[in-house]
Amino acid sequence: MSPLQPTYNRLSLSVKYISVFLPFDIPGFLQVLREQGYFVTPSLEEATAAVPFGARLGASGLVARKADVGIRVDGDRQILGVVAPNASTALTEMDSLESLLKDGTGVDSPGLAQYYEFLASLTVRAKVSPLESWNRHLADVPLVQQASRLMGMKVSPFGLRLAPVRQVPNQPDWCEIRIEPQVQSPRDSHYLEIVFRGANRDKVFAFVSGFEETLDGLISLVEGE
Repeated sequence: MSPLQPTYNRLSLSVKYISVFLPFDIPGFLQVLREQGYFVTPSLEEATAAVPFGARLGASGLVARKADVGIRVDGDRQILGVVAPNASTALTEMDSLESLLKDGTGVDSPGLAQYYEFLASLTVRAKVSPLESWNRHLADVPLVQQASRLMGMKVSPFGLRLAPVRQVPNQPDWCEIRIEPQVQSPRDSHYLEIVFRGANRDKVFAFVSGFEETLDGLISLVEGE
């Protein structure tokens, strides 16, 4: 099984806090990031300098960047996240970011977490036509055959969406994998979207650590290797 070379449209690892507000002060947090070589977003630099004495500075969106890693904050939803080029970098940077919070601001990020969430959307070049793969796997499923008769044409699933049995998405623990032919090149590439969310930090981090191996296995299943 040769290593995949996915093209990521988006990849992030974030933490959602249980508190009403973010558990850290934005100006102090930005100073910690500066000391670690991050460049703070210019508009936020201006806002920090202009904030009145005693006022609380809010922030949403990309707040800082270092090389190909970005730090995002959603003050309305109490979320802090890392945007990275791949899963291993996201994992390393998120772990480092929480350590910085502990050392620089005294905030125990894991202790205040409601859940952690890994998000990824990506494309992978296919060895076997995704259209043909899905037709081969699922065209003969009775439900699909009945749908073909109802529609008066032979139909086949355009991919697959997987989730934990009997779980619903509006809870802290959730996993969803969507894999289908890429719309722009359905014979040449797979498109995937992944959500992995959980209250257990170790469980989420373990999934992120093994993500590329999981991805490799999923593509091999679809292509029938």
